[in-house]
Amino acid sequence: MRAFFKRFAGTIQISVIAIALLVTFIITRAPSEQAVSSAVRGEAISDEKRTVLVSKPTVAAHTPIIKASGSMEVQSYVTMSSEVSGRVIQVSDALRVGGKFSAGEVLLRIDPNDFELRLEQAIADVASAEATLKLRVAESNAARENYALLHVGKPVPELVAKEPQKSQAKAQLDSAIAREKIAALALSRTEFSMPFAGYVTESSASLGQLLAQGQTFGRAFADSAVEANVTITTEELAIISPVKGRSAKLITNNQIYKATLDRVSAELDSKTRFARIFLKAEEKVPPGTFVSVEIEGAPQKDTMSLPLSARKENDDAWIVSNGSLQQVKLDVVSTHPDVIIVKAFDFQDGIVQSDTPWARNGLAVSILRTQQ
Repeated sequence: MRAFFKRFAGTIQISVIAIALLVTFIITRAPSEQAVSSAVRGEAISDEKRTVLVSKPTVAAHTPIIKASGSMEVQSYVTMSSEVSGRVIQVSDALRVGGKFSAGEVLLRIDPNDFELRLEQAIADVASAEATLKLRVAESNAARENYALLHVGKPVPELVAKEPQKSQAKAQLDSAIAREKIAALALSRTEFSMPFAGYVTESSASLGQLLAQGQTFGRAFADSAVEANVTITTEELAIISPVKGRSAKLITNNQIYKATLDRVSAELDSKTRFARIFLKAEEKVPPGTFVSVEIEGAPQKDTMSLPLSARKENDDAWIVSNGSLQQVKLDVVSTHPDVIIVKAFDFQDGIVQSDTPWARNGLAVSILRTQQ
């Protein structure tokens, strides 16, 4: 038996190779015209059975509502520091972390004794300077009268009339008045307050503390500095332009607050290419609060409302034209949870609403039902 296999081994190998080549040829050869025709006829028959659900929306004016989200942020913080040096003799309860204060409310007092004495001294210097000026004026008048008696009709020289002395006395009085104002200003600064209503976020002031001029003892922000920071697309920004003064709603924790658009960022985000808008709420919303925003855009004429099922990838849609499918590009105005608003266009026999993964341009279909 072993001798038999050795004798015919070459013949068996050639036979196996020949069979393999024959099978490969049969598998890879092009289909016959008859097979291709049968496949095309089968596809045509299948296409004739395609049915679609279409809608014929009405054209009308639409006021888009832009929906976005963001958070309440503080536009800027104010550092609280002493403008004079001295010991703290009074600290308001509002000057604590979380404290609320009114515009002009005294938050901290520094011992005013030294400043009151300086003001009294400055007032005395003013009185002295005024007396000196009066004396120089009287001396000047007397000198003019004496010169006129001795030199009738001749002008009085300035040195004889003591004009330089009068000017010097006037300058000394002005300087004393300025020092009085400085002393009064320093005294007023022993009472620390803010020119706005707001909240304290940091505070280190305490009774008996010795503050140096310029020393920081807290941080605060104004009520008016709190705003909503919201990100939107450039398309949405175009819908609500012009931004300044446009009305909006802020929604958080089932509460609705009226708001007004204040401004838009000067540049787009470098990563997302989105724009940022800033809104002022009419009521207080704490910083750090996440908010949903609804903004009423400019009215749009000639628009249509479509169900979301009509919108395909890349804002495309299918319409039926003379019994065949045709692809169109939608000009989307705004998107809502259940519908989209698009610019009106000629949708022929209707806009396809049903799922059509098999759709292609020119494919023959029949309309199953039409919705308005």
